Amino acid sequence: MTTINNNDIRMQRFLEKNLTIYATTESKEKRKIAEIIINGVYNEEKENALRGVKDPSKTMGFNYFVANYKDHETCLEYFATRMANEALTVRQDVTARIHEEYPSYHSFINDKPNEYIIKSISEQDKDLGEFVKSNLHVSKGIDEFIQKFSQNLGRDWINYESREKFFEILIEQLTEYYEKHCKNCGCEVNAVIAYLFRAYHLLDDCKQISMTDKEIEEKTEGIFANKNNKWVMHIRTMSEMVKDARDHGVNVNNKIYAFKKTRP
Repeated sequence: MTTINNNDIRMQRFLEKNLTIYATTESKEKRKIAEIIINGVYNEEKENALRGVKDPSKTMGFNYFVANYKDHETCLEYFATRMANEALTVRQDVTARIHEEYPSYHSFINDKPNEYIIKSISEQDKDLGEFVKSNLHVSKGIDEFIQKFSQNLGRDWINYESREKFFEILIEQLTEYYEKHCKNCGCEVNAVIAYLFRAYHLLDDCKQISMTDKEIEEKTEGIFANKNNKWVMHIRTMSEMVKDARDHGVNVNNKIYAFKKTRP
């Protein structure tokens, strides 16, 4: 078990202390310091948990935390809620899946939403899912997390659908323009669109195009260094299309689909 050299205080008590400070202090400075420590402990312990895992695609190693933090309820609940959030948003996009499977938030909320969310967590880590299920309505932190996830889904339902339609239409418009003016420019259209979306801080919210910064750089290297002035002009026109869409939305059949940032 990892320990901290602070008067031989074990990691569990060290984390517990800083979780308490973070939750109760009125000092912004103390709260920030506690947050840094908490994140450091979390990241280190998560690495320790994964060292004993044979297949990280099937588990997040939550059994490590059950074994080492079973007598420190505050710490264990913290790890559980944070890992549950990662299970739902990082390891899989449960929000997108819910939108695919349910026609409305009303239909989702009337179909045992807690069971759906917990099942989704269990898909990433069975032990974590069992812990969340067992402590739902018992642990304030876990109960609040599950309720907040569901409530945020409801508040953002219309925005999500509008955002998806926004990207669908904008990508279609940009692709159509590219095919007409830039087809033989030696750079694939999705890379150009990703490049422009990143420039206008849209890429993180776009589900239709997934590229890393490295991939974008490799595929669009020299994008504005091309000696063909027409090519550069057309790229700038596409850039203006993206900016205008971001600022004013896209219009289809007199209906505006606006971009709204994903709820953090």
